[in-house]
Amino acid sequence: MEISNEMLEKIIAGESVGGSKNAIKGQIKNVIHDLTQSKQMVVETEDGYGSGYASYVDVFCYKTGGRSSLKKPEHTVIDGITIYLCKHAPVAVMGAMEKTRHSSGGSFGFLHAEDLNIFPPGNWLEVSAELRQKLEKHGFTILDPQELKKPMPFNTKIHTLLGDPPYQIFDAFFHWYD
Repeated sequence: MEISNEMLEKIIAGESVGGSKNAIKGQIKNVIHDLTQSKQMVVETEDGYGSGYASYVDVFCYKTGGRSSLKKPEHTVIDGITIYLCKHAPVAVMGAMEKTRHSSGGSFGFLHAEDLNIFPPGNWLEVSAELRQKLEKHGFTILDPQELKKPMPFNTKIHTLLGDPPYQIFDAFFHWYD
């Protein structure tokens, strides 16, 4: 997919490209449903992180049966793959993520352009292949991390807590603010 300045401007403004807002919303819903049918992974979604706004849906996938979890006395650490599904274009990215859970909550991080296409320790080939196949089946393009690391080709303001100026192309597609 070629990323144009016009596309970036529209996405930053909250407009849809590559389909209507409702069509993209339907694609997101369908791919998440398809992912939850997997026998090899558990799927959790986050849309907005509470009171904030995210330009993407965060989908965390980890191996079934605790195969990617480490239980410690105070908490559990779960290794997995996070997918960001853009709400304004049928595009996605993915990368390694670690979540921590304990009796009163948990924690996790955010993907950045430098984290893309990096997978957790261990064998994730089958899981990542299934993720790619299902994303493509539902019309999502997995964006090239090298393109997303490039600086924005024009000056702009992106309302995000995830990146600081000078912004990367990644920030146009995947931003969040509270």
